[in-house]
Amino acid sequence: GFEDCLWNVDNPVVAHRSGDDVTLITYGVLLDNVMKAAELLSDNGIEATVLRLTRLSDLPVATIAKSVSSNKRIVVLEEISGQCGICQELTYELQKICPECRISGIDLGKRYISHGNINTLYAHYGLSPEAIKNYVMEAHQNEN
Repeated sequence: GFEDCLWNVDNPVVAHRSGDDVTLITYGVLLDNVMKAAELLSDNGIEATVLRLTRLSDLPVATIAKSVSSNKRIVVLEEISGQCGICQELTYELQKICPECRISGIDLGKRYISHGNINTLYAHYGLSPEAIKNYVMEAHQNEN
């Protein structure tokens, strides 16, 4: 589980945080936003596991499945155009191992991606720490 992938640089999954309510999966530059969102969630009583993938080919599905939060809610966060990232493949493969997992994703969407200040764009596309927190809190409330 969490201990098996914690800070092991040889592992394709690095766990940066452990929590029982939701698992946030990301890679690349979004890690800072996801970590800040996890802190904001914690301030609101929701504890998040944060997993960072160190490779995207041959997705480490079994390792991810062992590391998901106890409530099986997973959110995949990607700074990429909609349906071009790993969320669909990861969902398909994870559902084979963890059919009770509830997986959703946030990405830049299917439309033209505008240019501008990065923090403004993250907020616009739902990838700012606050927007991630709000998304997870809404999903958490809808499940309870």
